[in-house]
Amino acid sequence: NFDNLVDNYIERNMQYPPSPAQAASNLGMSQKGFSEYFAKRFNTSYRKYMRTRRLLRAKKILESKENDNDSISEIANNLGFCDQSYFSNCFYKEFGIYPTEYRRQMAKLHNQKND
Repeated sequence: NFDNLVDNYIERNMQYPPSPAQAASNLGMSQKGFSEYFAKRFNTSYRKYMRTRRLLRAKKILESKENDNDSISEIANNLGFCDQSYFSNCFYKEFGIYPTEYRRQMAKLHNQKND
């Protein structure tokens, strides 16, 4: 199934997503066909989809108590963002809150559950 192939490819390349041209080539498609496939299946562009997926992963990491020792910079780097500032701004645009504040809210929520 081609959708599964694409999903697996995306998952394997989440940290450092290839360019749309590279991704299309690696999946045996033309760049135009790949762009059309993404627009039809995900209702967005490949670049936006990949950035959103990486930000959703960051959100899960920030929600997890196991990752409390990871700095925001480390999380950004591990997800392939060029720097913490760019990552923080992308996170804010996506979720309306900065990652440091989101982490604080999640820690507060964890503490309330433990009380």
